[in-house]
Amino acid sequence: MRVALSTIMKTQALTKQLDHLRDHLASDMANLASSTGALVVHKASGAKDLVVDRGGDVVTALSKAIKRNPLAAVGIAFGIGYLAMRFVPLLGRSSSSSSEHD
Repeated sequence: MRVALSTIMKTQALTKQLDHLRDHLASDMANLASSTGALVVHKASGAKDLVVDRGGDVVTALSKAIKRNPLAAVGIAFGIGYLAMRFVPLLGRSSSSSSEHD
């Protein structure tokens, strides 16, 4: 009887320790998730700012290049438009022609 009682008491003590460890682990995981989320938001915000700054720099440089060489800019725009006109319909036809054959 004493052995059984001693075993029950040890089991209860271990159960309490496990419950305490589980609660502590859950708390640590919640803190980690919160810290990680804040870090991700901070890094994403910094990356967004960098992209916006660099994008603005590219637009400014492109604008200056167009002002320096307006005829070349028109020629480039025409060439891009022509290529887009030639290739975009081909993409549309290839998907519609493959569905006709199915």
